[in-house]
Amino acid sequence: MRCLIDTNVLFSAALFPGKKAHQAFRKAILDPIEVYVCNYCIDELRRVFTLKYPDKLVVLERFIEYSMVDIKILETTDTTFFPDVTKMIRDPKDAPILSAAIKNDIDIILSGDKDFVVLGLEKPITVSPSEFLCSLDVPALSF
Repeated sequence: MRCLIDTNVLFSAALFPGKKAHQAFRKAILDPIEVYVCNYCIDELRRVFTLKYPDKLVVLERFIEYSMVDIKILETTDTTFFPDVTKMIRDPKDAPILSAAIKNDIDIILSGDKDFVVLGLEKPITVSPSEFLCSLDVPALSF
């Protein structure tokens, strides 16, 4: 199974250890799931932290350094590769992420973003952190 983690889950996982997004993130990085993150999402994380939480940049960099060791980084896909994607998704900032997921044959997008949820795609499907924790037979890590 191939899982792409969206920016909002990464953001919450980095900022709020122990909460659902962090638990889902930790669960996703266990085998047999192949976990991916777009380079676009990492750039977006750094932008948001710099603007809203500059005092937490050290926390973010530590999270990236230690938590993403086994995560594969996907180059964000030019949306012209899948021109229909920009028509499918409401927020144009999400189009590169969806394009990367489609191009890289991702099975699941782990996201709390309603713009992904309302797409109703069969593949990749979008699941929230809560759904992810409940639906997959992978033991969550305890803290």
